[in-house]
This record gives sequence, structure tokens and C-alpha cells, in this order.
Amino acid sequence: MARQYKRDLIKQGPEANAREIERDGQNITKPLTKADYAAMSHQALINRDRCKVGTEAYYRHYRDYMLLLIGVNTGCRIEVECEMRACDFKGGRITITEFKTKKRHQYVMDKEVYAEIQKYINAFGLTDKEFLFKAYRNKYDAITRQTAWARIKALADQVGVKYTVGAHSLRKSYGRWLYDETHDIHLVQQFYMHGSAETTERYICLEKGDIDAARGKVRNLPVKA
Repeated sequence: MARQYKRDLIKQGPEANAREIERDGQNITKPLTKADYAAMSHQALINRDRCKVGTEAYYRHYRDYMLLLIGVNTGCRIEVECEMRACDFKGGRITITEFKTKKRHQYVMDKEVYAEIQKYINAFGLTDKEFLFKAYRNKYDAITRQTAWARIKALADQVGVKYTVGAHSLRKSYGRWLYDETHDIHLVQQFYMHGSAETTERYICLEKGDIDAARGKVRNLPVKA
């Protein structure tokens, strides 16, 4: 069942720019649930496999799948993801160049995620300097942020996602899932480089009910002698 969000509006304050909030009417862009991410990824592959291998349509739908996969597994800003190149994925590692600071850092990726990326690179014979997400298969330019948003939104609509999905939904999903696994809001805050934990809570759409549910699962019983 899709996660229900109570908070549809956020009061603006001095940290508004740092919150990276996207609006669609009066709704705030939400992180994906894992179930919706799975449904969207599956649909992207269905769309791909309905097309003839080697066609532009086949490429676009495969590209959609990889946008989702890399987005939720790296938490990168959509601007960074759109300009990733094949050379950013070497030796089981990913090299990320931050959009704002231009700083570069590397880390070892999950083996299965990395293998999926290499499979995509090999499928289209991408050279090191080619963008992963080109506007057209045989062109050089990368897709724009607006195109990425439109493709993500179309998949969300296709599988019936009810909450607002936008360009930052993948980045938000990474942080929300990290919190759901660790319940460490400060770890997530450090990842986003937010000024406060409260900003991070708003960004990943963390509600009081989510916190209460997590607390209700705590079970610390003494070990029986």
C-alpha cells in the first residue's frame, strides 16, 4: 500500500533554498515507496521489451529504467545524474562530481547494481566520455532535467502512483529508505548536508506517525539465563 502523507505544505523560512523543495501546485514532491519504485522499474522494462531492439524507443525505455536504478541507489541530484558518463563507473566504483561544489568522490557500489549499469553501458556500446542518458541514442547531448522529470512522471502515472512525483523523488527516496533502514536522521542529514535534522525530516517527508511506528517496533528484552 502506498505511503500516505499528511504534510502537503511546508512553511517557508530562512532555509527554504537549502530544502530543495519542488512544488507541483500545492503538493510537495514525495519520495517513492519501494513498492512503487519496483512497479515503475518493472513497467519501464515492459515498455522496453515491447520495442524492437536497437530502435530509439527501445533506448528511451531502457534509459528510463536506468534513471530510476541509479537515482535511488546513489541519491544524486537529478542534474548530476543526467550528466553521468560511462567513465564514472569503473572497477566496481562510482565517481560523483557534486553539482554545487564540483567536488569529486568515489565509493564502491553494490555489485548487483554495478552489474546492471555495466549491462546497460555494454548494450549500447557507450564509450568512456559518452553520457549515460543521452537525449537520443546516436546523439552526444545529455537529457535535460525537464526530460528526466517528464519520463519519471510518466512512469509514475502509468503504474498509478497517487502522490506527487518529481525530479527529486529519486534523491528523496534514497534518504527516506536510508532512514527507514537505520532510523538515524543525523546520518541522512550528513548525506544531504542539511543545516538541521528538521530540514531533513521535512525533505524526506518524515511524519510523526512514522516515528511512532518505528518506536513501537523496539524490543529489548534481557537475555534469559
